[in-house]
Formats: sequence, C-alpha cells, structure tokens
Amino acid sequence: MKSRILIIIAFLWIMSAAAFPQKIDTVEITAQSILARVDRILQYPEGELQGRMKHISPDGKSFDIDFKGNIARNDFMFFFKSGARGESLKVLYNMGGEDIWVYNIHSVKLFHKMGIDKYDRVMSTNFSFIDLSNSDYQSNYNASGSDL
Repeated sequence: MKSRILIIIAFLWIMSAAAFPQKIDTVEITAQSILARVDRILQYPEGELQGRMKHISPDGKSFDIDFKGNIARNDFMFFFKSGARGESLKVLYNMGGEDIWVYNIHSVKLFHKMGIDKYDRVMSTNFSFIDLSNSDYQSNYNASGSDL
C-alpha cells in the first residue's frame, strides 16, 4: 500500500514538474525595434519602380493612375499619369522621403509639401504624398508615458 502511494506521489511530482517548467524564456521587443524592422522591410529597391494605383469611388466608378519611380539611395523621383489626362505630376522625394517637391505639369507650378501639405491627395485618390514617401517610421515615432 505504501509503495502505491509513493508511486502516485512520484507520478504527481513528475507531472507537476512537466506542467510547470522551471525556466521561463521571455523575449522583450520594444516598439522602436519593431519600427526599425518595418523600415528595413519597406525600403524601396534602387533602380526603376513602376506600378498602378486603382481608385474606386463610392459610386463604383474607378480609374487607374500609372506611376514610374527612379529610386536612388535617398532620393526618389515619381512620374504619375492617367488615361484621361496623360502625364500629370512629377514628385521628388529628398532625404529619404522627408522633403517633398511636386511639379504639376498641367498648371506648370512647383509645390514644396511641408507639414500638413504632405497629406494632400495624389491626383484625387485616397493616397497621399506621405504614403509614397518611404519616410522613416522609427524617427517619426515618439513614445510618451500616455502611449504606454
């Protein structure tokens, strides 16, 4: 009888050791390191980049905007054109997307997008100039006590 009780106690002790591991591994990752990883992944490749943005309005109508980009290390030049108006905009992003210059071909005007102007719409779409700027998220993130 004593041997059965000892076997049951030994069995329960072994099971409790397996259920509650002695060493707990933790991985700590900060918001800054997460944003640094996002920045590395979202970097534009050097060379030529091209694509198409499709804008669908609430009434179901849609239009396409084609773009080409010439990408250097920290400077990008994008050319936007639509089927209806042809080539319409040239956008220069300096300093990794922090400094934005827009040349409107049809109105022959040059605009320097600063502050809130960086969030202006690109050719009446829901995309803004800052969306395509490839600006550094990590440098624009400031954690404060209220964010925690």
